[in-house]
Amino acid sequence: MKVKDERIKTMNEILNGIRVLKLYAWEMAFIRSITHIRDKELQYIRRKAIVSAISNILWTFTPILVGITTFATYVLSSETNVLTADKAFVSLALFNLLRGPLVVFPNVISSVVE
Repeated sequence: MKVKDERIKTMNEILNGIRVLKLYAWEMAFIRSITHIRDKELQYIRRKAIVSAISNILWTFTPILVGITTFATYVLSSETNVLTADKAFVSLALFNLLRGPLVVFPNVISSVVE
């Protein structure tokens, strides 16, 4: 957000002093300055979007992986453990209850970071 503030501050200076800027023909210098600041801002926005996308993908697939891992561990841990329909559906219902908070969690993290 520092970069955005810097860009807005520079734009305000340009707009407030537009007559002086035109008088001395400083347009290109200020265009380069604003373009450089905007490029830094876009890099930050891209990085944030990539991190957010990766986070959303991970948190979306986490409940599925937890279910698969749990069932595999249960079945493979002992020969007496048999995965019946009642155990599977109860487990899936409990995993589904956890899905809501897990899906919202990346958005909460993004809000805190901003």
